[in-house]
Amino acid sequence: MKYIFHEEKQSGFFAQFGSFVHKILELYLSNELRKDELALYYISNFDIEVTGKAPSRKMRFDFYLQGLEYLSEIDFPHKEIVAVEKEVEYKIGSHDFVGYIDVVSNESTGLVITDHKSRPLKPFSKKYPEKKTQADIELEAFLRQQYLYAWAIKQIYGTFPSHLEFNSFRERQFITIPFEEKHMYDTLDWAERTRSDIAQNHIWTPTIEYWSCNHLCDVKKACEFFHQCGGRALG
Repeated sequence: MKYIFHEEKQSGFFAQFGSFVHKILELYLSNELRKDELALYYISNFDIEVTGKAPSRKMRFDFYLQGLEYLSEIDFPHKEIVAVEKEVEYKIGSHDFVGYIDVVSNESTGLVITDHKSRPLKPFSKKYPEKKTQADIELEAFLRQQYLYAWAIKQIYGTFPSHLEFNSFRERQFITIPFEEKHMYDTLDWAERTRSDIAQNHIWTPTIEYWSCNHLCDVKKACEFFHQCGGRALG
């Protein structure tokens, strides 16, 4: 609805919280805020930037505290920053794509692309990929975007990144994965199949699930299915 019908985006608590911390990290890594200014900026602007209602008051406070603790003791591992919030325009086949990479940095091993995540993530399990846990499957799904960005990095800088990385900041954990060219080409095939499926599909059935509809969807106020169930999506 946001992209086709241009409905106004109305972000909820989780999206606002993630965007707020992203903004602070962008200011910090672009040298617009010093390390010792981050906590005060966060405290002063939290209620202005994060206006959405959390599922509970306790959850709002827990998220607030996790963000504050992270920014108060931040230790970003990469010192040579190449780009922050880098807009990338690239092609897959004959089709144009656009994306935004949170951070591109340079290490002795090569370029590293980092994606900030408010969602808690776990590294791949010891038995991966022979036996995948649900956390492994979730991390694989998030890696698709990183592999698409790796393709963009190649087109812009002439080289693939050496590593793909997630900054799971609420957990205060960096998950770093070596780049594998085969996985990137598998992801490019997936992206082209997905684009083709979307282009050919004219019937879109709703996925109505309580948590996603009430707390994650940013166009729910314009969604007829959300209103049909009385503003409380069915689980």
